[in-house]
Amino acid sequence: MKTIYKKWTISLIIILLTQFIVLTIDRQINSISLIGDCVPDQLTAIKIAKARLLSIYGKDVYNKPFIAELKNDSVWIVRGIKRYRNSKGRPPFLEINKSDCKILKLVLSK
Repeated sequence: MKTIYKKWTISLIIILLTQFIVLTIDRQINSISLIGDCVPDQLTAIKIAKARLLSIYGKDVYNKPFIAELKNDSVWIVRGIKRYRNSKGRPPFLEINKSDCKILKLVLSK
């Protein structure tokens, strides 16, 4: 009976230690930002916007002026200043997530 109790106690201790180690490592990984902000400044936001718009407007997109502003310290708002040849309405508008570079919104004029 004592050997079964010892095996059970050792198994329980190993399981608890393993869970503690896993939880500690998980907390450390979640508390450390490995790359920081994916889009740290206006210039980077504009480059991402132009890269996305390249397939729509062609190489002409690199000659067009854009402005970028940070909204709520989390989303870059990027706007074209001038209209494009094949666009009858407003210039393009993009929202880019600062932390992971995802394009949240892309508005093109018809």
